[in-house]
Amino acid sequence: MTRVNVLLLIAVLCSAFYLVRTQYDSRRLYTEYDHARSEARRLDLERERLEVERRYQGTSLRVEQVAKEQLHMKNVTPAITQYVLEPTQPHDVAKEAHPKGAPSFLSPFVSPPLKTQLAGAPVLKSESSPRIDVP
Repeated sequence: MTRVNVLLLIAVLCSAFYLVRTQYDSRRLYTEYDHARSEARRLDLERERLEVERRYQGTSLRVEQVAKEQLHMKNVTPAITQYVLEPTQPHDVAKEAHPKGAPSFLSPFVSPPLKTQLAGAPVLKSESSPRIDVP
């Protein structure tokens, strides 16, 4: 009988140690899970903040502000507009369409040089050639 009691006492002690160990692991895993969940919540908030900041940086008002302040760009005004004039006579187009050394089969891909009118210079007007604004 004493052997059975000793054997049962050892079994109870082993199960008690196993229960303590299992509870310890359970608490440790729950703590890790809680830390991971709070980290995920923090990362979600950070992602949302970054999304809002990205949307703000992409607004046209913000882009215009950065272009003016950092890139020193200006709005287009008539004072800085360049006018492109078309050639007035058809034979000029034929002469300018084929630059030196360019084969004739490249004519659709080779464009004649364009004449530009700088701001402040007198504008040459012709009834047959309309002006084209180029910003």
